[in-house]
Amino acid sequence: MEAGPDAVAIPAGAFADPHFPVPTVSVYGVRRDAWVRLPDGIQAPD
Repeated sequence: MEAGPDAVAIPAGAFADPHFPVPTVSVYGVRRDAWVRLPDGIQAPD
């Protein structure tokens, strides 16, 4: 990632812990398909 070359992205689905905190922000929303709908309350870029 050009914006954060030292950053590492790990999908939340990679964690098997059922008590893992629910996501509150969508970082890659600008790249999602038009048919994908995020749950209410999720912050996402326009």
